[in-house]
Amino acid sequence: MIGSLLADKRRLILFGVGLLLLLLFLLFVNSVFSPKDQPLPPGGVDQQFNYDQGAKVSIDPDLTAKIDISEDRYYVYDIQHLNHSDVVQQFMIKIGKAFWTKQQFDEIYYIWQKSSSDTLQLVDYDAIQDKTFFRFDQPVELDLIHNGGVLSTDMLDNFFRDFIKEYFGSTADFSEARISRTGQTYRIEVNRNIDGIQVQNPGFNEYTDYIVIEQDGALIEGQVYLFELGERTEVSLIDPNLLGSVINRADYPKDINELAPIGLDLTSIGSEPYDPASGFLGDAPPQSDIDKMPTPDSCKVRTIDVVYYYIRATTKNLAPAFRMDCRGTITYEGEQYVVPLIIYANALDPELVYVPGNLTTE
Repeated sequence: MIGSLLADKRRLILFGVGLLLLLLFLLFVNSVFSPKDQPLPPGGVDQQFNYDQGAKVSIDPDLTAKIDISEDRYYVYDIQHLNHSDVVQQFMIKIGKAFWTKQQFDEIYYIWQKSSSDTLQLVDYDAIQDKTFFRFDQPVELDLIHNGGVLSTDMLDNFFRDFIKEYFGSTADFSEARISRTGQTYRIEVNRNIDGIQVQNPGFNEYTDYIVIEQDGALIEGQVYLFELGERTEVSLIDPNLLGSVINRADYPKDINELAPIGLDLTSIGSEPYDPASGFLGDAPPQSDIDKMPTPDSCKVRTIDVVYYYIRATTKNLAPAFRMDCRGTITYEGEQYVVPLIIYANALDPELVYVPGNLTTE
């Protein structure tokens, strides 16, 4: 009788311990991967990813094994919500265009023009992106090269830094410039650098900022980001070896950017080809033709890098992300084409990430 009672008590204890362990395990899984309706303090990082679902992403474990994040320190920055239209106005004064007409649309978009009918030259400021774009039909002389000097190639790398400091008051750090030459003009492309890591934007461009200048330094065109950062918090990144197991989840933050199929003449669907020299994207094809274009069912990752992913100035945080270059394939009109994809995915420990609660997991 006593032995039977002890046996029953032992079974109850074992059952209780097992139930407790199961509960703890479920709580752990829920805390790491389930959608969260509110940000988690102190991180609760809201990066405003699109949570794109498209091609199934395949990552070779040998590739993620080569990513070493153990020696680096990573941070999440607060993005300061500032309006820099006054900085652009000062730029207009410095280049002698203060007489141009300024139009303002709420406090979101600003445009300066010599005349409303002159669309070939303008300066604008997008407060949502916190960036300015400018284009002039007559090159604007800059007070950066003296005595009628001509730029040499070894001067070009620092030219953009000198330009943005002199005309926009910025001391931001930038990557080494990528320089291309067309005739007598130079195109200088750079990326903002934070903690030695490149800042990148959604889409296909490999740069954040650029200018086009003549050989004597006269300004023709450009784009400059003006966003400023506030306080920062040190964060841990997800183990890269786990990336392959979570990247295809519906609730895993990621943006998928699909480029044009390699070798496909886009004029056949009503679009002019992309011109890398000028950055001209061409006329968009009709939506009906776009809908006919297949998309890759899967893609294989070729490279993975850690970048800072800047989406827009209205985003709460600037955080590290994984940039993955992928390749997929499609069949279009009986021909097979390789399709490049650029994927930006969350790189933070999932405990720190705010995920909208209306997403369904897979």
